[in-house]
Amino acid sequence: MNHGGTRKSTANREPLHDVEVRPINRGERHQWNELIRHHHYQGLHLIIGESIRYLAFYRNQWLALIGWSAAALKCKVRDQWIGWPSFL
Repeated sequence: MNHGGTRKSTANREPLHDVEVRPINRGERHQWNELIRHHHYQGLHLIIGESIRYLAFYRNQWLALIGWSAAALKCKVRDQWIGWPSFL
């Protein structure tokens, strides 16, 4: 077993320089939602509260969809489990 050093990958990484990631624009939201609805194992659920949707693409071909939303301010079960006090 050789532990003397790391081997460098011989894979060509140049195409990765052409991958772009950016927030979607208004005109892409419907398509983003439909793709998530169709391909995500849980389908599409409402993204509640503050959220952002991203798109990764290569040469105008969509590769990945990413979406985040803010955590819920209040969640009784979670708050009790953590031991947080009730808020007004």
